[in-house]
Amino acid sequence: MSVINPLIYEHHLILRMVELLKKESEYINETNKTHPEFIKTVIDFFRTYADKCHHGKEEDILFRELHKKEISEEHLGIMNNLIDDHIKARGYIKQLEKNNKHYIDGDLQIVNQIQSIIKKLVELYPQHIDIENHHFFKDVMQYFSEDEKRAMSDESFEFDKKMIHRKYTDIIEFFETKRKS
Repeated sequence: MSVINPLIYEHHLILRMVELLKKESEYINETNKTHPEFIKTVIDFFRTYADKCHHGKEEDILFRELHKKEISEEHLGIMNNLIDDHIKARGYIKQLEKNNKHYIDGDLQIVNQIQSIIKKLVELYPQHIDIENHHFFKDVMQYFSEDEKRAMSDESFEFDKKMIHRKYTDIIEFFETKRKS
């Protein structure tokens, strides 16, 4: 199995969430309200699945290994732009969480800011995924031997196996630390 096949598969699920965000955006346009529980789910999805799991494999495995290679300026530029997109997405999710909390606390005027962030996510992810799928992933495989590709694929598989344990270990450690203070 190629290291990029699971990443491309994960893109399909991310794009399905983007479609749900488009529907939420339409709902906001029609009602000037949002579904805060859905927004909480969106936040968890993008933090856990899109960022920690998916971007984690990209940054901590594929991009790490690409940094060890002499890659073209074009590929290096694309990779740096992809990393910048990951950083932007993290910021959008952080803003969305903050604004959703204000909305839940009764600040109904913040719905416009929630809408703005949703639009940014809906704009960012399809473009980002298109670049990875059609202009980056397959092209950069040329830098790796079959053994290196297999090693990255194995590492990605192990990364996924540990993901759920890592998430809930982080949650427990957060509350253990919080209870001490």
